[in-house]
Amino acid sequence: MRNKSVSESSLKELNKNKKALKITSIGLSILWILILTWIISVTKYRLIFTLLTLSVTTIIPILIFIYHIDSEIKKRNSQNS
Repeated sequence: MRNKSVSESSLKELNKNKKALKITSIGLSILWILILTWIISVTKYRLIFTLLTLSVTTIIPILIFIYHIDSEIKKRNSQNS
């Protein structure tokens, strides 16, 4: 089964996806900050610090998709008004 595009999804599905993605991105960000703090406090893991800062790129696609969903919701709300 293929995934629906943002424009094909209903408003209810868009709001549900937006909420789920926000929770996911907040959870990943908190986890990333905790791991980053732990690595900084342990001096022998300085190399891992560099790799972990690069791992933030996994959160960027989630934030981009949230932006697309949010813009589609705003577009539909302006059309309904």
